[in-house]
Amino acid sequence: MITQSVAALDLPFDSVCLSMTLRPAVQRLRDAALHLQGSELRRIPTLPLIDAASWLQHTPDEDWLIWRARRTAERLRQMPIALPPGERIVGRPDLRPRTPDEVQAIEEAMPTLRSIPPYPGGDAGHFYPDFDKLFRVGIGGLQSEIREREQQAATDEQRTFYQACEIAIQGMSDYANRVADACDGAAENEQGDAHWNDLAHVCRNISSAAPSTFHEAIELNFLTIIALWFGEDHGLTAPGRIDQTLRPFYEADLAAGRIDREEAFELICLLFIQLNMILGPGSALSVMVGGRDCKGRDATCDLTYLCLSARLATQLVYPTVGLAWHEGTPSELTDFACHMLRTGIGDPAFFNDDLIAGGLRENRTPTII
Repeated sequence: MITQSVAALDLPFDSVCLSMTLRPAVQRLRDAALHLQGSELRRIPTLPLIDAASWLQHTPDEDWLIWRARRTAERLRQMPIALPPGERIVGRPDLRPRTPDEVQAIEEAMPTLRSIPPYPGGDAGHFYPDFDKLFRVGIGGLQSEIREREQQAATDEQRTFYQACEIAIQGMSDYANRVADACDGAAENEQGDAHWNDLAHVCRNISSAAPSTFHEAIELNFLTIIALWFGEDHGLTAPGRIDQTLRPFYEADLAAGRIDREEAFELICLLFIQLNMILGPGSALSVMVGGRDCKGRDATCDLTYLCLSARLATQLVYPTVGLAWHEGTPSELTDFACHMLRTGIGDPAFFNDDLIAGGLRENRTPTII
């Protein structure tokens, strides 16, 4: 189906007309993501070497879970970072062909790689992190909770689990700082381009503290996806209900004059573009908008429309955007979603929020007293 070109969208609040034309720098990134969709290259070239080096440090008495956590942390401390011009959501690994020297080094490391025990199975994809908690307490808050739980652990197995969590989450913190350092380097190479300094500040803040702005929160969302996806092999980690998890930051920034709708819209577009940079065709990744909040109230907000609009503006493979529809969904949102479908883009998918919630309640595991 051919998608109709849409120059602008009228949003049903405050008489907002939102341009669907991306800035040239953003358009270039979008075109690069589209080009990558036609490529089979989705490889971090040095990952096998990082894994082999991590395994060589393994000792017979080291628990398997600790080794996996060390491997995750070392990947995040060493995997190369791509930082093309124009990016404002940063931290994507450098996906490129291997050099001849890397090919030879990996060949020499094969005996070590073959000696690594196979993954024993379990959940390895289609995962939605608890972004609400992460945004509330930050990486540093998680680290404090992990250490507290480790001290209170009643068994060796529990202590080992929390030790592994501490190792892995420290790797994620280190990765955020590495991205900040890379942005500092870009600022030195491109004198006068202050946005790299701003990005370094954003990444360094969220390496430990909870996000305090919309930009920091959406950046932490992306870095979490990278850490789980490439550090832990937890594929298809989803951004989730970003119209809800990012809402407090958006509304606070809007009220303080730190951001406007166009700025938030562009950052959402850039998040969508980055997801297409790292995920190849034939997969699945989604954002869900709308629905109800934890008290059963309709959750529609500005970001609901901005997420839908970003899907239309970028017109890339990922993410698909679903609408959690219920009887209390505003008619304006239903009309807006139908207008989008009429363009031929294929989104949003409609999900019966009342039916799904009712089914989950009926099939919940009963409490055993």
